[in-house]
Amino acid sequence: MCAIASQNDPVPTVSDTERVKTAKMRYTKKSSLRILQWNADALATKVDQLRLRMEELDVDVALIQEAKLNRRVTPVIKGYKEAMRADRIICGGGGLVCYIRDSIPFEKLYSRSRFATESTSFRIRMNKTTWATITNVYVPPDSSKGQEIQFTPDAIPTHDSSIICGDFNGHPSLWDSIQPVDTRGEKIIDWIFNWTTTWR
Repeated sequence: MCAIASQNDPVPTVSDTERVKTAKMRYTKKSSLRILQWNADALATKVDQLRLRMEELDVDVALIQEAKLNRRVTPVIKGYKEAMRADRIICGGGGLVCYIRDSIPFEKLYSRSRFATESTSFRIRMNKTTWATITNVYVPPDSSKGQEIQFTPDAIPTHDSSIICGDFNGHPSLWDSIQPVDTRGEKIIDWIFNWTTTWR
């Protein structure tokens, strides 16, 4: 377990040199990953529900937002280990937990928070030359109290191998035709398009 980093800390990058250093890292024999993303809104009271869903869906990686564990022990789920966990330290609530199947080797990268945009990242070596960098994100709604809240993309590491999942509390028209469109939703769409254009 770790606390989410100070918002003044720079976002680390994974350079080609670091990839060379991990050339001897074990890699998974799976050709794909099944990832579950879920806002638990207090994981301690819903662990049985999570266990059942992970078993039913044969999940490889589970990314949980609003774990709200507040320094309690991470709930155990048979067949899985804790890949990353970060508790919110500024005020109550929030917090991220990531579970990964026992048989899948992984490497922790970093935790980050900036203006309440929380993220944790780790990577899985899929084969000799390919990594999947998995990032779990939570951004509280603007109505939350106790800290300054902004959707802050520079708190979310983006690499060519990134898989980013989370609860952004934004509603763009592109994927949510029911909720009213909001400013954060449009910012998220701009960020996605800018990021994907960069990596083309």
